[in-house]
Amino acid sequence: MSGCIAVVDDDEDIVDYIRSHLQQAGYKVEGFSSGYDVMRFVETTKVDLVVSDYRMNDGDGGSLSHFCQAQGVPCIIVSGYAVSDIVPYVPKGTDVLVKALCIHEGTLLKAIAAKISMKQSA
Repeated sequence: MSGCIAVVDDDEDIVDYIRSHLQQAGYKVEGFSSGYDVMRFVETTKVDLVVSDYRMNDGDGGSLSHFCQAQGVPCIIVSGYAVSDIVPYVPKGTDVLVKALCIHEGTLLKAIAAKISMKQSA
């Protein structure tokens, strides 16, 4: 991996928690509290993956995941909303994980590893 993972959530405590978890797993991580800021970052920096909340003050993870896909950057949505409520609004291939469970069960790390592997082999 030569880039980094961008984490965005309008709750900075969540950003810090996910960033810490991913850094402990060996990833380089940048945190953001604004969807707009992470979009600018993706445009100007080599980003391997974006992990995003679904509902944010300045937009939503659905729009962000479409933007990321257009930039060739995979996106994983983590949310407290029901997965079935989100899936219709994100591009095909976007993982949607339940925020409260994905870190404790290791699902987020597995999804990240799979997305980065797919991107590197493409």
